[in-house]
Amino acid sequence: MERAKARRAIGVIASVLVLGGIGWAAGTGTISGTVRDKDTGEPLPGASVIVEGTKLGATADREGRYTVEDVPVGIYSVTVRMVGYSQLTEAGVEVRAGRKTVLDFELSPRIIRLKEIVVTATKLEERVEDLEISIGNKPHFYIYTVKNPMEGAIAKRRSYATLVDHMIPVMTPSGLYDELEELEDLLRQYEDARNTGEEARAKVLEEEISKLAEKVHLRAKPSWTLSSPCSGSTGRSPR
Repeated sequence: MERAKARRAIGVIASVLVLGGIGWAAGTGTISGTVRDKDTGEPLPGASVIVEGTKLGATADREGRYTVEDVPVGIYSVTVRMVGYSQLTEAGVEVRAGRKTVLDFELSPRIIRLKEIVVTATKLEERVEDLEISIGNKPHFYIYTVKNPMEGAIAKRRSYATLVDHMIPVMTPSGLYDELEELEDLLRQYEDARNTGEEARAKVLEEEISKLAEKVHLRAKPSWTLSSPCSGSTGRSPR
């Protein structure tokens, strides 16, 4: 018995739901169509379609199509709005139960005249009497000779606009060569011998230096001092 009662109750509820849905569907319809430019026939995406007297409406898609669903049966006025176009209202639009009402719109372009906006401001006048920095005239073309890295750094401080060239020139000692280089080495050895008190070695180096000096035509005879060197004495080299 209990099962039979439960089944009858479920059947009654299902019937009510089905009949209610059919009744609601039978009491509404659909409004659809397109919105286009009256002059060019181009679709107007973004146009707003409003069913007057209700909260129903739709927006046209990129192809200008719109659809307003679940509109109660009745007769309505439908309005279309679009920025840059005149508003258009279609009255006497009948909506039938379970039917689709096709309603196309063509909007005329409208020139929107805006009021001009004038922006004004008051100039702030401020006179500077004293400056905390020194200002002087600078030449438009400044030539600066750079001979070493430090001068190159100083030249950059004047600004790159006035710096013509700050490449560091190549500089290196030339040095001696051939017999003169050998003579320089003998003089260095002679100096070491004098400083260390090696008189015998210094005597031998004197003779070699004299011969080599004569060979390279250094005719001035040196004045040799073979006494024990004093502190800070370096002897004299042939000129």
